[in-house]
Amino acid sequence: MTISDSMNSFGVSGTGFTEDENQTLMLLRSNKERLQLEIQQIRQEITEVTSRINELQSEVDRNAEPKVWEAIELFNQGAFSQCFKRLLELDAFSSTPSGTLEEEVCKSTDVVECSAVDKANFLSANISNLNIEKFHKFLFKTDNQLVMRQFLLAVPIEGLSLVDSVRKCFKSLLFTEAESDVITRIYKYISQSYFIQNPEEAEKTFGSEDACEFAAGAIVFINTSLNNTNVKEKDKMTEDDFANFGQCREVREMTEDGSGISREYMVNVYRELKKNPLQLTSNYTLNMNHKSVLKQGFLFKEGGQYRNWKKRFFVLHSDFLYYYENPEHEKPKGIIVLQNLEVRATNDSSRKFCFELVDRGSSGSGGGGGSGSASSGGGGEKRPKVIKATKTQGGTHVEGKHSRYIMSASSEEERDEWIAAIKDTLKVDMVYALLQWREANKSQTPSAF
Repeated sequence: MTISDSMNSFGVSGTGFTEDENQTLMLLRSNKERLQLEIQQIRQEITEVTSRINELQSEVDRNAEPKVWEAIELFNQGAFSQCFKRLLELDAFSSTPSGTLEEEVCKSTDVVECSAVDKANFLSANISNLNIEKFHKFLFKTDNQLVMRQFLLAVPIEGLSLVDSVRKCFKSLLFTEAESDVITRIYKYISQSYFIQNPEEAEKTFGSEDACEFAAGAIVFINTSLNNTNVKEKDKMTEDDFANFGQCREVREMTEDGSGISREYMVNVYRELKKNPLQLTSNYTLNMNHKSVLKQGFLFKEGGQYRNWKKRFFVLHSDFLYYYENPEHEKPKGIIVLQNLEVRATNDSSRKFCFELVDRGSSGSGGGGGSGSASSGGGGEKRPKVIKATKTQGGTHVEGKHSRYIMSASSEEERDEWIAAIKDTLKVDMVYALLQWREANKSQTPSAF
């Protein structure tokens, strides 16, 4: 067979080529097929090696998993001290240099000393397996501020705008709601992280961590104002008003040159959030029963209209306080929504060991008075806010009209237990907190609005 015949058998016409050129082309075609076969073999070997690596990693995970899961289960039961103690016993933490800001010495004598960095790393690594309520209860606790700081410092925001940094940090926290002081701490730690990870941009745009912290709060505020259906149209801030927001006296005092935050920056934030809102609440699904009973028992409750006392069986959940005629009844007589409220001891001339639930913004002294409907109060006093609640009336639940709920326990100890348990569950929703913030700034710096 001639070289031309061979070329034709490969589908390559030899017409126009010399014998040497045809020979070279045939050699190239042969080498190409050989290389293709070798590549296919290499791919197969890579697949086999990758599969083996995954098998080995699975074996490692299976060996470590029982130890980690033991700690996770303790955490999900709310046994935080035991959780971290167990992890220390298992040597599950990496060492953290002493004498640094990251080193935490727990204040309580019954808590094992443990690094805030290690605690934050444990939360980050296992967050998909943690009970979200216990996660928030631990991380949002005042004693664990340093853990929250380390948790947020570990969120990678280098190269991001402050808007996207706020977006990412709230998402990492699986944020749903929290008390206003917790939200303030979140702003603070986002600001610190932004200055650490984006120092040039942070210094250029804000000039100080205080101004950056204010901007983080303003971002959340304007996002709520623009995009939350609970904010009335008349309460929505205009673009020009928001631009002035960064120029109010308090913000100017936060910056070294007294210039505040530029109008251009505030306008760009306004337009970005109008186009692409922040999602500040998590769609994370609870992996444990979020309706667990936190406390229950009989209390006397003062009526609203006639101010008579009736014995009711109260059941405390994380978001609601239910009360029934007796424990056997399935349907409650009433439900109190535990948002934006304050619980405190109070006095009553007819009963001892009383405590009350009032709106967080109430300026009342906590002394006598009924738990009846809200009224103007006369004499120019601010109208008390109605507490979110429902009650049974005519066989159906209707919206409550109480501005105050008063309950009486059987002893001082029991009263204090109820107050402590309710305090652990009270929340401030984002809309309320930010509208309160705006109202406070409005009274102090009217020119900014």
